Amino acid sequence: MIKRFFILLIILILYGCDQKIVKDDKLEIKNIDIANFAKKHDKQKSVPKGFLNDCSGFVRMVYSNFNIDLFDVEHNTKASGTEIIFKFVEKNGAIYPKYIYFDKSTPKNKKYVPQVGDIIFFDNTHDKNRDKKVNDFFTHVAIVLSIDDDNTINYIHKSSRGINTQLMNLDEPNSLYINKKRVNSYLRVKKKGDSKNTPYLSGELFRAFGTLKTK
Repeated sequence: MIKRFFILLIILILYGCDQKIVKDDKLEIKNIDIANFAKKHDKQKSVPKGFLNDCSGFVRMVYSNFNIDLFDVEHNTKASGTEIIFKFVEKNGAIYPKYIYFDKSTPKNKKYVPQVGDIIFFDNTHDKNRDKKVNDFFTHVAIVLSIDDDNTINYIHKSSRGINTQLMNLDEPNSLYINKKRVNSYLRVKKKGDSKNTPYLSGELFRAFGTLKTK
């Protein structure tokens, strides 16, 4: 009788462990937990050891704290860290691309409202292929920290200046200020030789929001 009890107990423990790591339902965390953990690293010079010291390494590090490996997806060996994370979210969550927000014909109720802890993807934040054209995709990634009443998004990322917070407003993607309030940050550094149509503000460089199955 005692032996059966212990066998049953072991089965229940193992079953419970399996339930916690099933990938389809793995995100049993809250978005706010992701944002709060990310914010703890604000103003640090580099990403903790064990991860790439870049934007994708920072985002991967944050989610790994919740036992989620954003690189755990089949990908091209030449893919950037940002593109790998994009593919992971595309497979395990949902992607909301920029045309939803910049197409004026899109009804407001069709526009996904980003949540804290969501991932932001950017294009053209630097001339990755060095051809002096605006054709560089999946060049940067960040995490949503909060959203102001005017829809200005506060996000955190790893840049050449370390881990820091920036701003993005998709209602006014080409504006640095609205009514004297800053709503977009410069995300791309201006360089000699940039083409005339080179974007520099966060809102202009936005590619998509990515969200996972969090609670």
